[in-house]
Amino acid sequence: MKKKLAVYPYAEEFHHFEKYSDLISEYEPYSLVMPKGRSVAEEEKNWAGFSKNYNVSSESDNPESCTCDYVLFTDSNNGNSDKIQQALSVEKQVLRFAKHTIDDAIRDAITPEKIMKRINAPVMMIFGQGEHTQKFDIQLDLRARFLKDGYNVLSFGTKDYAEIFGMETFPDCCAFPLWKKILFLNDYAFERVREFKPDVIIIGTPGGIMPANDRNVQFFGEDALALSTAIVPDISIMSIYENLAVDGLVTKMKMYMRYRMGVEFDILHVSNMRMIQEDIKKPTYFRVDKEQVVNRIKNLTAEQLTYNCADDQQNMSIYSSVIEILLRNVPVV
Repeated sequence: MKKKLAVYPYAEEFHHFEKYSDLISEYEPYSLVMPKGRSVAEEEKNWAGFSKNYNVSSESDNPESCTCDYVLFTDSNNGNSDKIQQALSVEKQVLRFAKHTIDDAIRDAITPEKIMKRINAPVMMIFGQGEHTQKFDIQLDLRARFLKDGYNVLSFGTKDYAEIFGMETFPDCCAFPLWKKILFLNDYAFERVREFKPDVIIIGTPGGIMPANDRNVQFFGEDALALSTAIVPDISIMSIYENLAVDGLVTKMKMYMRYRMGVEFDILHVSNMRMIQEDIKKPTYFRVDKEQVVNRIKNLTAEQLTYNCADDQQNMSIYSSVIEILLRNVPVV
């Protein structure tokens, strides 16, 4: 029997707890709790994903008052410490997901003489122009469809709580210099593939591939560079902000990916998210509806497979394109 899980704070960007609940084997996202002032109707309008009869509620701002024994805080590092303590005080089990640490001995054993290993399984890699570009949605949808078709899938997710959906996360190697990070990720992926024996591998790259501007450098895309060098993708999907999906910028990103990372992206995904940065503060993100994204895609003139994951038919097209490209480029899938 699945354990009942409350998810807080819930908003349309976390709709995957509902839409892809079939991927969650241990928990049932029984109570999806929105902060006070958020409208369930508005969430349904913003994202077509509420197909099951879950307890989506905005009446209470207190996840500890729900009938679930387990609580997941979707932004536990962002001002929810009081609510976490309240949940613990009433004996709720708070799920915490932290990246695995790396022993000093393993870190010290990585030297420049270490040989790169070949990953013997088709690799799909999802890149993003920046944060909040729906990379995780694409990962989940591809995972669900490959599993449904009988494939053995090894997934590395971009969210801390990816494990809930049967995915894995890479250990924390942020403090490593780039060369050591690449060698570690290559070796780690090789060992996981040797143990798991997947038919396909799906990897989401954290953050963005390049600086958005002088005030939002996004770590200069180092994580994406490290992963795409350590685990060379057979197929790449690039997800961009809706308001930046214009021919000139798409061409610039193609060139950047080609010469910075050695990767040609096969599929372009235009997300439902806009990124706005008007001053020295952090950028703001907001969602636009599907019609705006569809119009944006129509205005792109470059020959490029381009989709949007807010529509299930479009998700099927992404999957079909991935299968077609893999069958064309990889000997066995």
